[in-house]
Amino acid sequence: MATQNCCKFCEVEQALILFMLQHSAQYMSHCSPLSDQSSLQQQGIVLNWKEALMQKRHSVPSAVPEILYVLCALPSLLSPEYLVKPDSKVPMKDFGKDVWKRIPGRDHCKVMEVLVWHPCAKVLEIWLMELPIESFCAALVLAETQGVEQRKKRIGNCKQEMLQKKKNAVLVDGVVLNGPIMDAKAGEKFVEEACKIIMEEVIQKADDVTEKVCEWRDPETLKQILDLEMRDTGESHQKLLQLCRDVIQYSVKTSHPRFFNQLYAGIDYYSLVARFITEALNPSVYTYEVSPVFLLVEEAVIKKMIEFIGWEEGDGIFNPGGSVSNMYAMNLARYRFCPEIKEKGLSALPRLVLFTSEECHYSMKKAASFLGIGTENVYFIKTDERGKMIPEELEKQVQRARKEGSAPFLVCATAGTTVLGAFDPLDKIADICEKHGLWLHVDASWGGSALISRKHCRLLHGIHRADSVAWNPHKMLLAGIQCCALLVKDNSGLLKNCYSAKAAYLFQQDKFYDVSYDTGDKSIQCSRRPDAFKFWLMWKALGTTGLEERVNRALALARYLVEEIKKRDGFQLLLEPEYANVCFWYIPPSLRKMEDGPEFWQKLHQVAPIIKERMMKKGSMMLGYQPHRGKVNFFRQVVISPQVSREDMDFLLDEIELLAKDL
Repeated sequence: MATQNCCKFCEVEQALILFMLQHSAQYMSHCSPLSDQSSLQQQGIVLNWKEALMQKRHSVPSAVPEILYVLCALPSLLSPEYLVKPDSKVPMKDFGKDVWKRIPGRDHCKVMEVLVWHPCAKVLEIWLMELPIESFCAALVLAETQGVEQRKKRIGNCKQEMLQKKKNAVLVDGVVLNGPIMDAKAGEKFVEEACKIIMEEVIQKADDVTEKVCEWRDPETLKQILDLEMRDTGESHQKLLQLCRDVIQYSVKTSHPRFFNQLYAGIDYYSLVARFITEALNPSVYTYEVSPVFLLVEEAVIKKMIEFIGWEEGDGIFNPGGSVSNMYAMNLARYRFCPEIKEKGLSALPRLVLFTSEECHYSMKKAASFLGIGTENVYFIKTDERGKMIPEELEKQVQRARKEGSAPFLVCATAGTTVLGAFDPLDKIADICEKHGLWLHVDASWGGSALISRKHCRLLHGIHRADSVAWNPHKMLLAGIQCCALLVKDNSGLLKNCYSAKAAYLFQQDKFYDVSYDTGDKSIQCSRRPDAFKFWLMWKALGTTGLEERVNRALALARYLVEEIKKRDGFQLLLEPEYANVCFWYIPPSLRKMEDGPEFWQKLHQVAPIIKERMMKKGSMMLGYQPHRGKVNFFRQVVISPQVSREDMDFLLDEIELLAKDL
């Protein structure tokens, strides 16, 4: 069988080389002479073509009986849509079929792909790969047009090398195990070039207001631009790099100074470097043996965050989002109320109810559904005109639930609501929780970072009385999505007892080090990202003073915007903000003389969506809008990014006026 395979390989080799040489002059006539490297680059030809070929090679499946893979290629893009004869619309794939016709024994084989590319006269490179049942290793045949003898010598040397590799090959299930399957050098080069694109197209343009915030395309158009199809064979590095550029071009630039759309924005360079490091290391934070540095970092960060809350001690863990932190807290409160639930399930429980404000994050409702508590058992407490929970209403609802025979177990207060930026009165709510023995959780995902500011920490007065706190440094502090912590006052092991499964293959108790550092059993996750590291490196770089300055500056810019809104015709505040959420309407000239009534509000409701569409398609900025609590659509502007300046606040108002001038 080996001899037959070798003969077959030689026949294939000879047929291909003969055919290419015979047709060399013919196809040379279609090619412009390319004398130097720069001209090659100008015409889009990949000079480092071996890397592209290696990528193609490694995408070929393992050997199976009587299957022949032939890849004929030269420097350039390997995707079929680029394989066209110069000055012709005839695909080179059709030319490749002629090569296949000259291969002896083709009726007993199956060709995966035949690609031919011949853009220049100096060198003809042919990549041959045969994978019969005994698996030939890859053979690279170089056929130069500078002389038959030299060509034969190179072919002979290559063949001997290939035969030696085959002789030394270790096969398991038809797969060659000699050497790595990936070309490290090619991969390193790709990373280097991709990082250059990131630096030039993302980082260096992060604060450039002349760049667009977004390059809007409708979904169907964007699908065509990005070429989302995954194929059997891999793409060339050149095409992948172009895909990287396309992804950057058509993605929203959240680091842009005029991105005001969400509760995150801007770029922190130290956090970004931390993310590069963790992505390269690819760690998972569950045991000290596999993630020693990041577990210690997480411990240090949690300890510092606990200090700012005002607890003497505590526990905590970083989670993939504030929604998960809220769910953790809800489950933890239920476990504290009835530890038997962990083993006996919901059958061990009475009808549990929890309380949260009308302005709470929607994750509270989702968590109740997910945990089997039920959304009907979430009591939404009325709020005042500013969106703050009314403590007297909370007291009434707790008493009502007890009279109905339900079992109250949790109150969730909010420090920084999503739309209005309201802070619930934590001290008064804590009094009620202590009176009725209820767990107090504070969702400070958005507002928690005000704790860093000596000027604005008053917004969270009483938070030290909470049993648990959700805090997302990726919002106001720019730690980068995702960076979210659940912090717990209890330090007796409640968090671990609630979630631990004691997996013996991870959390062995007879390890050679202190297993208390194996914190992964406190999480419902197994694999977990080292999100604390980016917050830690940023904190190390800026210090607490630098973080405080970010909070103070953001709120000062929000105050500046409020005062400017008051000065301008057509702008109307929804309410005076107490945090960084500035909510307002823009009333175009055509509506300013209308009487206040249903028709006016109906027409005003349509204004914000039109302005939003125009700013998106223009790419000038991004600003969120929504209806809320019976109010028609209004804008919510959020100041976060340290790249934002007074000029950007002025631009925001000017641009709204410009976009709505014909409304």
